[in-house]
Amino acid sequence: MNCLVTGAAGFIASHLTDLLLSSGHSVVAVDDFSTGREINLATASRHSQFTLIRKSVAELAPPDLGGAPIDWVFHLAGRADLVPSIQNPADYFRTNVEGTFRVLELARGLGVKRFVYAASSTCYGLAETTPTPESYPCTPRHPYGLTKYLGEQLVLHWALVYGLPAVSLRLFNVYGPRSRTTGAYGAVFGVFLTPKLARQPFTVVGDGNQTRDFTYVTDVAAAFLAAASSPAAPDTLARP
Repeated sequence: MNCLVTGAAGFIASHLTDLLLSSGHSVVAVDDFSTGREINLATASRHSQFTLIRKSVAELAPPDLGGAPIDWVFHLAGRADLVPSIQNPADYFRTNVEGTFRVLELARGLGVKRFVYAASSTCYGLAETTPTPESYPCTPRHPYGLTKYLGEQLVLHWALVYGLPAVSLRLFNVYGPRSRTTGAYGAVFGVFLTPKLARQPFTVVGDGNQTRDFTYVTDVAAAFLAAASSPAAPDTLARP
């Protein structure tokens, strides 16, 4: 398949890009490198089936693709840090909401076969039920969670109204190679990984009995590929 991956230089998307290429697919990668890192695409950049477009998804337009056919769209581009979203919500709305709208319209115009969106478990806010079921009420508590949830609703709306074959995956606490150890996003993993790399003792807050699930990044990449490959009908995938 011919794939478009947005935010391709990011933590999760770069692993997805590597998986798609190693599985025989071609990849058109989009990233403005505002948060993504060039080194994350070191392997992909050496592949003959890889093309990079340096641009924000909020400005992405059909001519940027140069007429390249696209079968699958994986939309992972977005602003992710929690605290900065409170300090500068306009940037988050522009990228996570308006950017998602632009990628959806691009995909609709191209008549893609599958659109897979990276949603976030932050849509649940401070869930009181764990494990948290998909049906749990969505009550985001900060602009990052809200804008990711609005992006998810846009994706499902385009599936229901326009028949776009879309699916949304809500990600929980992803970890693994290329993850950041700084910033407010993924803070728990970063807080523990930083002292481990420095061979320093961990700081434990509370009684130490807290638990939290984490998902390994290559498992997440495989889930995205499985979602794109799924034979399920679009109307069964698009569920608010």
